[in-house]
Amino acid sequence: HQARAAALLELLGVVLAPYAATPEALVHTARALRALAHGYATIEVAGGFGIALDRAESFARLLHAYLAGLHAQSP
Repeated sequence: HQARAAALLELLGVVLAPYAATPEALVHTARALRALAHGYATIEVAGGFGIALDRAESFARLLHAYLAGLHAQSP
């Protein structure tokens, strides 16, 4: 598990690096993405999305908004 986690973190660093000017900024950017995904998953598992709309579409829109925000503030 540790090797897979390390590989995933490395990949995440590569993907998010264009949006972070410093290593500290990269950590903040990755934490925000983790919180976003964890929060959404927690609500979904708890049955918190009761309206009959496509949850995958909602998550895709959430990610799009997150990435648009990163792009707007990228160095």
